[in-house]
Order: sequence, then C-alpha cells, then structure tokens
Amino acid sequence: MSRRSGRLSLKHLNREVEGSTSLKKLSTPTKRKQEPLLELETVGRRKSLNYDDEIAFKPSVKRPRLSTGSTIKKKTILGILSSDNSDDNKESPFKENDYQSNIIPASTKTETAVKAEIKEEPAEDEAAEESEMTEVERLRRQNIEQRMKMFEELNLGELKKEIETSFTETKASSSRRSSIFSSKSSIPFGATEEVGASARDDWGSVPRNSTPVLTLDDAVHHNFVDKENSVLLEDICCSMKVKNMQKKTGMREENLSLEEFKKKMNSLTLKEHHKTKVVPSRIYSMAVCPMSSGFVVAAGCKSGAVGLWKIDPEGSEWDKAKQVCFDYHSKPTNCITFGMQEPHLMYTTSYDGTFRRGDLEKQTFTLLYETPPNRKDNHTCWHAEIEPGVFLLGVGDGSVARIDSREDPSTGTETFRCHDRSLRTISVHPETGVHFATTSSYNKEVAIWDLRKTTNNKSFSGKLSSIEFTKPLSSAFFSPVKGDSLLTTCADDTVCVYNCWDLENPKLQAKVSHNNHTGRWITNFRAVWHLQRDDVCIIGSMDRPQRKLELFEVGPKIKPLTTLKNNEYFTTIGAVAMFHPYLPAVAAGNASGYVHVFM
Repeated sequence: MSRRSGRLSLKHLNREVEGSTSLKKLSTPTKRKQEPLLELETVGRRKSLNYDDEIAFKPSVKRPRLSTGSTIKKKTILGILSSDNSDDNKESPFKENDYQSNIIPASTKTETAVKAEIKEEPAEDEAAEESEMTEVERLRRQNIEQRMKMFEELNLGELKKEIETSFTETKASSSRRSSIFSSKSSIPFGATEEVGASARDDWGSVPRNSTPVLTLDDAVHHNFVDKENSVLLEDICCSMKVKNMQKKTGMREENLSLEEFKKKMNSLTLKEHHKTKVVPSRIYSMAVCPMSSGFVVAAGCKSGAVGLWKIDPEGSEWDKAKQVCFDYHSKPTNCITFGMQEPHLMYTTSYDGTFRRGDLEKQTFTLLYETPPNRKDNHTCWHAEIEPGVFLLGVGDGSVARIDSREDPSTGTETFRCHDRSLRTISVHPETGVHFATTSSYNKEVAIWDLRKTTNNKSFSGKLSSIEFTKPLSSAFFSPVKGDSLLTTCADDTVCVYNCWDLENPKLQAKVSHNNHTGRWITNFRAVWHLQRDDVCIIGSMDRPQRKLELFEVGPKIKPLTTLKNNEYFTTIGAVAMFHPYLPAVAAGNASGYVHVFM
C-alpha cells in the first residue's frame, strides 16, 4: 500500500473476510452513529476509524513488525489480519487516491469472534529483531560476554576486597614521616583556623608522644635531614651554649631613633643562602633566639615538627649542617618561645595537647604538661612566660593553666576558666607581671585579667575588662617595654592599638585597614611588636604581585613605616614574621616550610 494512503473510503472496504486470510464485505448501516475514534496503523501512519459499540478494541494486542525491502502484507488492528499464505498479487483494497472518506462502519462480528481471528507471532517478531541486529551490536555483546568470563576467572571481586582491606590497614598504621619531604600538606584546615572537632579529626589519628623525657636521638627528625649531615646534629646543639647567648645592651635597637631604625630596615637584603626549608610543611609559629653573636630561628609547622636554623650573618654560603629538625609533636606546633633568662631553653606548645621544654645544651626534651587524653577539647593553644620558668598555658576548653617548670608535672596544675571556647593568644603585661590579656575567637573579644584575683576551677574570676569585636581575632599583644598599648589583629581587616594605661577601661587609640583574609592554606596574620620597641610592629601582606612584609609606626596613629621585599628570592606570602631582638634582621615563614631572613 502506498505511503500516501490517507483516510480510507467505504467502497474499498466493502469486501467480505474469508476465514482469517481475506476481508469480508462490510455492510453499511442506514444511520451512521457517531462512535469513538480508534486508530488504524497503515504502513507506519495512523488513521481514525469509527466502529459499532459491540466491537471492543484491545490496544494491548501486539502489532506485528513491518519489514522493508519486500512486499508489505496488510494487517489491520481489529484482528482482521492477512495471512502469510494470502495472495500477494491480489489487488489491495487501499488505493492511493481513495482517502477522501475515512469513516467506515464496523463489522457485526462479536468480540469473541474478533479475538479468535487475532494471530500473534512473537517468535517471528523476535527472529526478525535478531535478524535486524547489526554486526556491531553482535560484536559488542560478544565482547561483553568475554569480559565477564575473564573477570570471573580472575576473581576480581575478591581481589578488590583484599586491596581495600590492605589499604585501610596501611593508612591507619602509617606515620606522617613517610611523606615528610612533601611541601604540601594533605590535611585541610579552616580559613579561620578554628580548632573545632572537625579540624582535630582532619589532623589525623597519630597518637601524642607522652614520653616524659626524650633524648636527642629520640626527638630528632631523621627523615628530614640528610643522612650525611645527621652526625653534625649534636655539634649544632652543643654550639648553642648560654655563654654565647648573653645579651649586649649596646646593640639594642631601642637605643636608635625611629628614623635611624627605618634606615637600618631599608638596608636589609635577602640573599640566596638566607632562604631555606626549615620544616616539612606550613609554618604556624616562629621565634628568634635572643643571642647577639649569631642568628638562630625556630619554626613550628603543621605536622608538629620543630626546626632550628643557625645562620652566620657574615657567611657567604648556606650551610645545611647548621640545620636540625625535631619531631616530638604529632599535631601543629602553634607557639614557640625561648627562655626569658635562659635562651638555650626552648618551649613549644602543640595542638596534640602537650607542652614541652627543650634543653639545647643538655639535649633533652621534657614533657611539662599534657591534657587528659579522653577529655573534650583537650588541645593546647598558646603559652606565655610570666616569670622565669613559670608559664600560663591556654587549653582548648577556654581555661588557662599555670605551669611551673621547676615542679614535678604529676603534682597537679592550677587552672581557671577564661572563655567558653578555645583561646588564641596569651600576652603578659611586661611591667606588672600579674596582668595578662587573652583573645577568644568564639566570643570575639579580648579580655584583660588579674592573675591575683583568679580562683582555681572557678569560671571568669579576676576579669578586669574586655574589648568586643565584630569578627574573630587572631592575636592581641601588650607592647613589650611599657605595656601601655595593646596591639590586635582581627578578621575585619583591621590592625588596632588600644591605650591600656587604665587596664579596667582600655580605649581605642588608632587603627589601620589591612587585608587579613589569608584563606584556607595560609596561616593567619598576627601583627607583632619589635621586642625592644613600643613604636614599631610588623605583619605579613597579601598584596600582589610583589610579595612583601609591612612595618608600621605605632603612635597616636598607625602609619606605614617601610616594607621588606625582594623580587628574586621573596616570592611567597610571609604569613609569620618576627624581628630579631638585638640585631637588624627580620625572619619570615611561609606555607611551604621555608624561612627567609632579611639581614
């Protein structure tokens, strides 16, 4: 039948159906009644027909497929199907031009008779479908079957389970030392460095080292220093004697005027051998040893390692033998200081909940305090020396512990509550020695306390005053000489100075805008004082493309003093910056564990 066949004429369907193979003549009713329209498929096109009520159309009947390339056998939807044995040469009742009239009367056959005439050929349909399958499809199915057989022979399912089990066990038992030379840490850390439960989980499950006393061989980081230089580690520590670290007041920078100090800072340069990788990963804390005969800088990193680097100011080449790294902390080392009167003593605080003292002369590392391992928020945050050998230590639950390094750690520790959550920094007033300031990121405040009025295990006792901010703070430090100013760094992109002549009523003295949004992978900026001056501070910078360190003049107003930069060797963000207390030199640490020294 032609594809142009449209609506069907009555006169071409007035033929009787003989058996199941021929069309029977259909009688035309005298009165045509409007009946629901049903669909008739003729050579891929749909037609609308009217039938009597007694004829029930069953759309569930499967329509046979029409093959192409040969004579098409006409099959109707009503079950009046032409048999494969019908005469192909018989004239088709469907003409090309006879489509003007498409409404035809239905046969008076009952539904049972129509159903009896329906013949389905599912087997022939499946055979036709199989014959129509392309060669590509057959090859594809064969390949799938071959691969499935190969997978079954290799037992890949069991092998996958064994690999997953082995990988899990290896990951749990491996140490961070296996990847110590990697400059990038795989542990993510929040942009604000909030010490929450999720952050502590990201630090890994490496247990803390609770050994009371560690020897040099136990504490040194063997994987970070080359084997040929490991024999010189003992000589490095022995060279740092107390007699070589005596202070010389004639070299103090506080004796210089601000203009003379500025000229000295502008004369500083960064040489190639004054830049080296001191610790394996991102630097969190840094301290400069107060010795006038040389330059020794200590840096603590995210993995917990603590590195020491001794620099010869008059040397012309980098000497790796004067570098050593210790590995007695299992989580970030966030605070490092040298002893107030004994500079050969190095104190370190880590988020793993331990506070240690390293005697570089005796080459021993003593555990002074550790938090209960099963207690919530058991990390330690910061420490400050209030008198020789006596420290205030910030704990993760917002409390402060008083630690006397001369006493036995097992005798107990006095603690008092200062904040609801973990604090950031502790700063002791340099003149009184009994007043100290704490910063809380959770409460967004700086609080000033009187140590004499604090009560053991009593919350918020001895509080003199507080300064509230709109966003979290990263630090607050008293000026190092007189203590009449408080320098704060806040996430609201400001560096502020508060007048603290009256500790119970501090007032804002000056502030300056500064980009403090370091992001996820850079340590938070902390503006710090020069240890011998109350009128100068230093902080890192996010400015680009030229990386630099910014120095500010602190007075009635905060004004830019100068910048330190080097186009060739200083190309990263120096997030942690520190003045040398007695020499015209500045050290800066970045997120890759490198320390740059301008001198």
